[in-house]
Amino acid sequence: SDLVISEVSDQAPEVAQFPIFALTSGLTYLTQFLVELPTTGFRKLGNGIAASKGRYETREFKCYLFSGRAEAEKAAGAADSGGIEAVEARAVTGTMLSAVMELGSQIFYGVTNEADGFPGLKAFTPFGGAYTLNATGTTDNTASSVIGVKFGDDYARLINAKGDPYKLGEFRDQDITGQNSLPVPGRVADLEGWIGMQLAHKACVVRICNLTAQSGKGLTDALGGAALDLLPTGIKPDVWFMSKRSRTQLRTSRSTPENVYPAMPTELDGIPIIVTDSLLNTDSVES
Repeated sequence: SDLVISEVSDQAPEVAQFPIFALTSGLTYLTQFLVELPTTGFRKLGNGIAASKGRYETREFKCYLFSGRAEAEKAAGAADSGGIEAVEARAVTGTMLSAVMELGSQIFYGVTNEADGFPGLKAFTPFGGAYTLNATGTTDNTASSVIGVKFGDDYARLINAKGDPYKLGEFRDQDITGQNSLPVPGRVADLEGWIGMQLAHKACVVRICNLTAQSGKGLTDALGGAALDLLPTGIKPDVWFMSKRSRTQLRTSRSTPENVYPAMPTELDGIPIIVTDSLLNTDSVES
């Protein structure tokens, strides 16, 4: 069969980075998080201490329906050296790559990408928020973000309920719509599952916004360090997500007279860099 080569298979690596929690039932789940510590302290012998307990906050996380379909014309199998199996395999590859890229965009942009999907990382770190650093770029529609994420049960992860958004069902015989908008005999497989994103800890995401191509408004080690300083002591991201432009800006910022063209960065403040095309360089400037 023909070798299926895709230029987009690595464009949304963020999807593979997120751990996935599978719900055993339902489409939502509730869990409690400690948001205020109980009182402790020293006391004099014979004196009591005020009794207290920690304050917990109940949070709900929800899954959203994600769907797709792979289609192949039955007659194409006779014209392909690999038969209908090869035609179906190419259809599966295209559908799954589309799904991965769509989920990648949803992770960052949330309802701005798809209104019927889950909220994203940008909305979780709004402009002016405690864990958002402004790089002060001003050229509209040329902005980008760099986003640090801490993964784990108590931090960031994807949640999957019914179905599997990463697996197509079996192919079946069904008419599909031809190029002339008329039906032709086909083979069809459906992709359907419920998926959401848990952002449990208030500091599980940190973001640098308003990075532009303007001089002095790109990514630097200093900006990365300043963003990390926004987080509580003891918490730091597992990875940085950024566009290729942001990574190149970081590389340029590391240039010295002795090393004019340093190596392409793989880390920022010791935290691995994951480059993705899902983070755009055409965002609006935030204010």
